[in-house]
Amino acid sequence: MKPPARNNQTVLRPTQQAPARTLPLIIACVMTLVTLAIDVVLPALPAMGKAFAVADGNDRQFIVGAFMLGFATSQAVIGPISDALGRRGPLLAALGAYALLSLSAAAAQSLETMLLLRALQGAAGGMTRVLITAMVRDLYAGPQMARVMSLATTAFIVAPILGPAIGVLILALGSWRWIFVGLGLVGCFALATVYLRLPETLKRDERRALSPTSLLNSVKSVCHERQSASFTIALGFRFAGQFTFLLSIQQIFEHVWRREDLLAPMLGGIAAIIAVGSFANAFLVTRFGLIRMASFATLALLTICLAQLAIVASLGSSLLLFVLFQAVISALTSICNTTFQALAMEHMNRFAGTASSIQASGSMLLGTILAGWAGQMFDGTLLPYAACLALFSAGAMGCILVSRRVSGVTAG
Repeated sequence: MKPPARNNQTVLRPTQQAPARTLPLIIACVMTLVTLAIDVVLPALPAMGKAFAVADGNDRQFIVGAFMLGFATSQAVIGPISDALGRRGPLLAALGAYALLSLSAAAAQSLETMLLLRALQGAAGGMTRVLITAMVRDLYAGPQMARVMSLATTAFIVAPILGPAIGVLILALGSWRWIFVGLGLVGCFALATVYLRLPETLKRDERRALSPTSLLNSVKSVCHERQSASFTIALGFRFAGQFTFLLSIQQIFEHVWRREDLLAPMLGGIAAIIAVGSFANAFLVTRFGLIRMASFATLALLTICLAQLAIVASLGSSLLLFVLFQAVISALTSICNTTFQALAMEHMNRFAGTASSIQASGSMLLGTILAGWAGQMFDGTLLPYAACLALFSAGAMGCILVSRRVSGVTAG
């Protein structure tokens, strides 16, 4: 099948009356479910540990880890299913499961039960992410897809800004169990929104039979398409940088700056800057094109990371300078993520569900492995952290260069 032309025009099909103006808000509503399930729960971990008589404080982290495990694994299977059955039905089922599991978690009486429910809740959340991304790809391609995803990212960035504060507020008013009741209600709202506002995006004559042979052929097509593979790996490098930040930032503020009281305000400020970057990218990408925006943002990111490494290695750093570096790095990472995702999906119109699954699982797995290695290198200084961010940025830049050389991707 001939790949779609690379231009700045939307490929929204006239037979599919998706709500173009509110689509980014619908996407953000669905994507926020995953973010809230982590950020709102974090302040409640000590209270939950006490309720479940957790002796080792580190074991409380399994409540978050179980969610992430389910989130990562479910993405690998839901895509092919949606290629065969359509997007809307599985998405509604996943949203309903998320809401039900959230409400069930509110009634959990043991840590084991909570971990099981959190893993299943994460699996439902992972499915919603893959399905909503595939629905966007069904409707849009190229710069328009990146624009829609950027606008959605701008909206759902509000979750990490307000999430921890919402958790603290709920704890001040009542039990931690009300947090999960709230997540269940948000899930019900997302379910109702999708049911009322988002139609099926995959026409019946474009669906693929669900069989081992068709699944294997789909996986081969996704993996053998050089642009898809290159930008999936590039996205993995960017996830590695993001996850390294999340794993290391608390230790950095505790051991390097000894100002843990500034951690929450700093994270909120950076999230706001990411929202600004995503909003700007939504308009710039349609003017300059995907590959130009991806190349520019990655080159700028590599330059900033190398500058941070040079300053840390030679002169040290100040808290203000460190925060400024993280703000710029985070904003550029936001641009990279949306453009990389759109470029990886650009030729996947016939395998959008499978492609979204493989790319999401593969990039998250790569990012998690690299970030785990980077996090273990923390030695009480900024040097390992700065070096790893520069290394991951160089890896992403290398993927772009390989894609342009092998696949003949041209700027525009």
